[in-house]
Amino acid sequence: MYAEISEPFKLKWKITREDNTQIEEIIEIPVEIVEMGYPMNPRYEIIKWLDDCSYVLMYDESKSELTEIQININKNGGVLTTVTNIEGKCFNYTSRLVADGLEKTLEGKLCKE
Repeated sequence: MYAEISEPFKLKWKITREDNTQIEEIIEIPVEIVEMGYPMNPRYEIIKWLDDCSYVLMYDESKSELTEIQININKNGGVLTTVTNIEGKCFNYTSRLVADGLEKTLEGKLCKE
């Protein structure tokens, strides 16, 4: 699978899921974002399904050292992702998270290859 967002910048990553775990590895990212220090290490997450269309992702501290932002996101309940519609092998989603006291919403697409 792969996922992509276009805001606040274009980002594409490979997603590998097994049972209730997810690994995210970046495929495409603007050079200037990497130069600003955006973390390029794979992200390990635990999936908690709430229903057929929504789940919470929590960063898995047993698999890698978490950044301060990831620790903060986990403390605030993780990343709530909701499937908004399905188109063929893809679904559009909205993710909401709280980091550093600010709520952020990201919209993206996840597709099976």
